[in-house]
Amino acid sequence: MHRVLRNIAAVVLSAFVLVAAPAVSAAPPKVVVGTTMWIGYAPLFVAVDQKLFKAHGITVDLKVFSDGSVVLPAVATKSLDLGTVTYDMLAGQVDQGLKLKAVFPIDYSNGGDAMVVDKSVKSLKDLKGKIVAFNELTPSEILLAYFLQKEGMSMADIKPVNIPAEQVGAALLAGTAFAGVTYEPHITEVIKKDKKKSFVVKFTSKEAPGLISDFFVASHDGIASRRADFDAFFKGYLDGIASMKKSPAKAIKSIAKQMGISEAEVKEQLPLVQIVDGPQLKSMMIDGGSDLSIYRTAPVIIETLKAKGQLKSDTVIADTVDASFVQGF
Repeated sequence: MHRVLRNIAAVVLSAFVLVAAPAVSAAPPKVVVGTTMWIGYAPLFVAVDQKLFKAHGITVDLKVFSDGSVVLPAVATKSLDLGTVTYDMLAGQVDQGLKLKAVFPIDYSNGGDAMVVDKSVKSLKDLKGKIVAFNELTPSEILLAYFLQKEGMSMADIKPVNIPAEQVGAALLAGTAFAGVTYEPHITEVIKKDKKKSFVVKFTSKEAPGLISDFFVASHDGIASRRADFDAFFKGYLDGIASMKKSPAKAIKSIAKQMGISEAEVKEQLPLVQIVDGPQLKSMMIDGGSDLSIYRTAPVIIETLKAKGQLKSDTVIADTVDASFVQGF
């Protein structure tokens, strides 16, 4: 009898605790995103700084890397849920066996990547036999290869020197390179430091729209298991774009804060990229969507990487793209 009473008491006490204890709500899902400091990711920086993901029931943990090449392996191993990269980086990693796909377009360079050349250069033919500095296997090489190809030239016609993008300006100013390919803010920096006015900016990504495009990339597993969270993330990201349009001054402050640069630098750099929004979200991801479609720009990238021996197998563009996330926008 004593044992029964004690058990009953325990049940009553447990019930009281369940009723009296405050409800503990589950933590919102977290999406971990890997990125680099590039002005084209401005809406992401705005959405993070202004906490725009909260309204969609998720939190975002933004991881910033100085070397973008580490982002995709981290996505593949699930250390990151999403990563921001250019298509050339994605194609190379898929070729190595990583199960990844571009799932949402971000931006395309609209002058943010360019060649800085000696002012005597009138055409690319003037670069024959000259030293050209750039970071190999990056969008800088893709852009250079594109313009050389248009001129009927190849890498064999120049003397390429492989150095990090941030060091291209120093090589030019030191006289160890005749021309260089890099991106903002390094382009502006070298022009500002060029006291002798020896260099000019030519052959920019504005002349090759869509060639250098950024995408959010996810793993095959992530696409299958985190669809609702990713949908919520993209809604918050698009809120970042809306905020940039509605309150540009506020957005510029957010971008400057997140990137660690001045508001003046943000204003200088923003026109050099085209943020993808509206109908372009879908048209960039489907075959025949537009001239900016990944199906039209990727072949140039793939052929450039093949020529460098960086792709060991045939890259099927459809195997690197999942357009399902853009269908509802």
